[in-house]
Amino acid sequence: MLLSLKSGDEFVVIAYDRTFRSVIEGLHTVDELTARGVILKSLTQKLDVTTPDGRLFFTLTIAIGEWEVNNLSARTVSGLKAAIQRGEKLGRPRNGEDLRQRKKYRDTELTVQKETIRTNA
Repeated sequence: MLLSLKSGDEFVVIAYDRTFRSVIEGLHTVDELTARGVILKSLTQKLDVTTPDGRLFFTLTIAIGEWEVNNLSARTVSGLKAAIQRGEKLGRPRNGEDLRQRKKYRDTELTVQKETIRTNA
């Protein structure tokens, strides 16, 4: 899609920090589009990326968005590791699995291992 844009076209996005995955990708794309005369607009962030101040705030916005995504990923991985160490069963329930049993483990501090030992199953 970006390759089909030409001088005078507008590339409209919801938000810059949700459009680009990294600062490098964002800056590269903006440079490429502005060199071709394409106008870049955001519906939620009023920045003129052709000015020094606009480019600065664009870069900061994208950097914070990239940090957010990386931080969320790290917290998710950390949470999954902690859940595994607590013996929690991850993923969707299998067919026929009793959701009340799973909720019981979640609502109390019981783990599958502790319950197995308790019931000698």
